[in-house]
Amino acid sequence: MEPKMQEILDTIKAQCHFQEILNKIKEQYQFQNDKELMGLLEGLASSENKGVTYWDYIETDTLLSLQKPKTNYPDENIFIIYHQTCELYFKLIIQEIERLNDFYEPVEKRHYAILHQKFSKDKKSTVKLNQLEVWEECIGRINRYWKTLIASFDVLKSGLSSAEFMVFRNSLIPASGFQTYQFRIIEIMLTPFENLQVLDSNNQDVLYWQKGAMQNTNKEKASKLLLNFSQKYDTMLSGIVDSYNGKTVLDRYKAIKDVAIQTAVRPLIERTEELMLLWKIAHMHMIFRHIPNTESATGGTDYTNYLPQLREDWKDESKKDKHEVFNKHQQVIYFPEFWRGRQHNQYIADLITKLPGEIAKMVDDMYGKENPSQVKRMAETEDKAVV
Repeated sequence: MEPKMQEILDTIKAQCHFQEILNKIKEQYQFQNDKELMGLLEGLASSENKGVTYWDYIETDTLLSLQKPKTNYPDENIFIIYHQTCELYFKLIIQEIERLNDFYEPVEKRHYAILHQKFSKDKKSTVKLNQLEVWEECIGRINRYWKTLIASFDVLKSGLSSAEFMVFRNSLIPASGFQTYQFRIIEIMLTPFENLQVLDSNNQDVLYWQKGAMQNTNKEKASKLLLNFSQKYDTMLSGIVDSYNGKTVLDRYKAIKDVAIQTAVRPLIERTEELMLLWKIAHMHMIFRHIPNTESATGGTDYTNYLPQLREDWKDESKKDKHEVFNKHQQVIYFPEFWRGRQHNQYIADLITKLPGEIAKMVDDMYGKENPSQVKRMAETEDKAVV
């Protein structure tokens, strides 16, 4: 074939390929006509369009401006950045629960349709994920985020000066980790609302985390904390309770008709509950590391009402109720159906016992073998870490 003819054929092929790309862009972004598509291309070609930079895309300057310490103690930045990181991971966890729930919505109402697909084996096309694959992917991501959060508690537990913390924490009053509304959203999305309720001193149903603010010895401080939280978030949280009525993770699990799929999903969400409990227990380890003998947490709440804490007599063989390791208000179980006929309290006691090893493994998985001193530190049991 003559070079000139080959050049013409190559040009035609290139034009056809270019047209295929244009058609895909038009379809993916749902342009109604060629004029809308041309508007996009002209914008990209404009001399004023400088493209996306890393610092603009990540919003680096904005991100670094969000730490506003109340004191001059350097370690306050550690405290702020860790909690900001937690909130970002909470956002990802909420996104995965939304994505799982979205799978069960009618196609026309789905927001995450493209995320319910995967590449075919030849990676030239996409195929829809089946029901089990959606559960494995969404819950797998959620569990991975919890593992990261648990392992990263070493940043506060071993990497924060107790002396500095005990000073700057006083400037945080009446703020408290109790006020993390995203964690409350996660709990509401996981399980029916009644599973989050306990009885207060008047034998009335209240949310378990509210009890921590209402029963503290420092009534004035704690009630202000609860009032501030309620005024800001109660309306929004009530809306989420309504929108997830019958659509929580537990509801979706119970609605699975295929027994084989349900059997495969169960250990995944059991692990979610276990990891969330481990995260709370790791929080308790951090509290006892930095705030010995305290009766209230930052903000004046009684953390024993919403964070796990063992009874002092749980190892006493003379006590008939030695397996009742939690006070009643601490027995918040997201998936109670899984524990019928089983000793949930004894399970929690065993979980607390193996906590140091669990965290050490998570740190090892995250950082590898190159940091053995950190892994060893995480594996050591703190003095009176759990009382």
